[in-house]
Amino acid sequence: MSDWRSRLAQASKTAWKMAWPFLRHKVYPVIVTLVRILLVFLGWAAAKLWSWCRGTLFPAIRSVYLRTPPKRRLIAIALIVVIVVTATLFAPGVITNRSASTESEEPLSEYEASVAATLANRLFAAESYKDASSGVRDVLALAGISTVSGKGKPSQAAAPAASFTVLVPEAANLALEARHRPEAGRLTLTEFADMLEGLGFPFEHEVMDAAEQLQAFLSGWVSAARTRPDDPTSFVPLFLAESAKSQHPSVDLTGDYEPDQLRLSMLDMQLFFSAFDRAMQSGQPGNETAFVLGINTAHAAEPCTDVKNWLGQTFGDKGKVAGEILQAALGEGTGFGMKEAFLSAGFKELGADQLSKMITSIGIANKLLKLATLYSQVQLDITVDSENPLQKHLESEEPKFTAFTAHAGVSDADWERYKKDISSSDIVRSLRDCFNIAGLPVLNDVGDLGKDAANWTVEWRLVEGGEEHGTISLQNNKFLLPGQLEMQLQQEDDHKASATLVVDLTPDKAKDRSGPEKTARVTAQASLDTSSAPGLGTLINTVKGGMGDVLGITDAIVELAAGMIQSIATPKAYGTLEVIYHDDPKGNWVGTISYEYEYSLAEDTADGTSQTSSAYSATINITGTKRRAVTALEDLNWLTGTATADYTMDTTSHAVIETEFLCLTETFDTSIKGSGSMSEPYEATLNISVATNGNGGYSISARPPDVPYEQTNKSTVVRVRTCGTPQPNSEDEFTDQLDFSVPIESLLVLSGKIDPSNPHEIQGSKTVTEDNGTGTAKWNLKWVPDDSDESEKE
Repeated sequence: MSDWRSRLAQASKTAWKMAWPFLRHKVYPVIVTLVRILLVFLGWAAAKLWSWCRGTLFPAIRSVYLRTPPKRRLIAIALIVVIVVTATLFAPGVITNRSASTESEEPLSEYEASVAATLANRLFAAESYKDASSGVRDVLALAGISTVSGKGKPSQAAAPAASFTVLVPEAANLALEARHRPEAGRLTLTEFADMLEGLGFPFEHEVMDAAEQLQAFLSGWVSAARTRPDDPTSFVPLFLAESAKSQHPSVDLTGDYEPDQLRLSMLDMQLFFSAFDRAMQSGQPGNETAFVLGINTAHAAEPCTDVKNWLGQTFGDKGKVAGEILQAALGEGTGFGMKEAFLSAGFKELGADQLSKMITSIGIANKLLKLATLYSQVQLDITVDSENPLQKHLESEEPKFTAFTAHAGVSDADWERYKKDISSSDIVRSLRDCFNIAGLPVLNDVGDLGKDAANWTVEWRLVEGGEEHGTISLQNNKFLLPGQLEMQLQQEDDHKASATLVVDLTPDKAKDRSGPEKTARVTAQASLDTSSAPGLGTLINTVKGGMGDVLGITDAIVELAAGMIQSIATPKAYGTLEVIYHDDPKGNWVGTISYEYEYSLAEDTADGTSQTSSAYSATINITGTKRRAVTALEDLNWLTGTATADYTMDTTSHAVIETEFLCLTETFDTSIKGSGSMSEPYEATLNISVATNGNGGYSISARPPDVPYEQTNKSTVVRVRTCGTPQPNSEDEFTDQLDFSVPIESLLVLSGKIDPSNPHEIQGSKTVTEDNGTGTAKWNLKWVPDDSDESEKE
């Protein structure tokens, strides 16, 4: 259908390009002239009409009105109103039949580009279970899946029809979950891919992992469907895209997202499986003579015959033949878009053997899903009991918290409608008989559904934003056991219960709210345990006892399959709080760090005296922040600037040495002087820690710069003979000039507390006394915001 439409569209475009020059230069001027003439005529006619109304019609109406008695005036006005209202109501197109049959007997053959979006919006925004039930059946029908009525009669579905059907209790439970799609989801895409892989789906790990391959397949499939939205087989991928978009937070199947962010509902998985089933069908409408479940249960040779027929409809393991059928369907026809999607996802080969493994695993997974759906009778949703979005508190402010409340059960109106659907179904009675024999928990009567609500428990997890933006409060929550996050639900009435989780927000790491505003999500997951679904041990024993043949499960994967059923049957809901926090504004620390050190030493010896003094002073001018790294515990800043330093030293010594046997007296005078200065780029490290008490500490690590200097050594020696032959006095003088560098070995660690009222300024002083020297450090730094700053953040 789409091929001839494409050719027609192309031909139309070509014809239009050829005709446009003639229309523009010949026809268009004529039309403009005619329109101008028409406007002139209409203006003249309007003036004549107004003149006639004013001079003839209006006076006549006024004359009649004045001669009419008051009572007749009222009657006439009332009759005019009735006539106008009646004409409006019965005008064509005003009254339309908006009620759609939930079990249409006519094939659904019309597909529009917006049908998936329209149905998704109607279903996910349904205000009642009744509306959701109608929407689910419409979606199933467009996906080629017939819904079996309470008396066992299947409805028609769009061609190509799937080989399996959906029962009334299945459809009812799908509807319960679907109307809460923004918060609902049974399996993440990662869990779904793991399930398929465990059942034998041939993912190719040398390309990417299973979840990433499935993600790439969905992206390619949806992209192909958008090129042919009117194709019946495009409905499923387009609806899956709308479903993902409807969850909160929204996911674009053709965009970039983490596989754990996509949550699949039971309806999503059912549609995914149906697409593969339909790809192998002949394209004929659903079979009207499909089995009638529940009508002849009492007379059946085996009580579970109908249940086996129901599960056996799924395409299951048909060996290599199934792979060959799917291989022929891929690319065009009933499998349109799948081949390109598989190839884009990194599947190198699509041979019959590989496709047969796909079909087998999908068939088993579909049976597990259908069985789990029967036990999903309770709807679960989550509300956020605080402002949403919520501004995080600063460290200097009072802590903030939020709360998530899980609501399990159904509303009063939905409860009555659900009871009507299930109670009138012969199918439910047949399923109970079979499950009772098979050793599975018997499906609850609707009257029993909410009786044990007070015994239900919910297990909480923070699946997004935990630790960084929010933590589960151990003080304000009441859990069943220490170390576990399981909570007892509180019963509200005979079919509803709830539980509330308190989450403490972590403080905003910014010093104030002047920096860029950002948002993040804190998402809580609630998993409901109603004890109505079969336990793991029960499922294993049941499968080993005979249900394994029906489900197509071997002993090797019994435990895996039982765990999958239990996981899907567990209602899950997600609540998301958006938190607002801030980054510190871009800018620089600027200011000065100074250090002065003085040393003085005077000594008296047996031969003389010595005195040494030195002075060192350095000033570091911090002009910017080279790099910055912010973590949950600290804010590291690599500061840059220039350093200037001066150094002087002066050492003098005087010594007199007398040597009697030589009759010699020597006087030594030594002078050592040195000085130097430096000026060069410099770096220091500023570390601001994040303290829980609201007063963040800080420390500055700065090493005083070395100073190169020149040293002059001058020594004078005077020798005097004190006996013997007098000798003239002698005097020697030595002068040396040497280059040195003052090594300041100690690392300055300047620390303190940030004033919460003035977090953008750090100042202080520190005095250190060592031996005969005293050093004094002073610092004064300010944070100067600068939007043009390109400081690197890690």
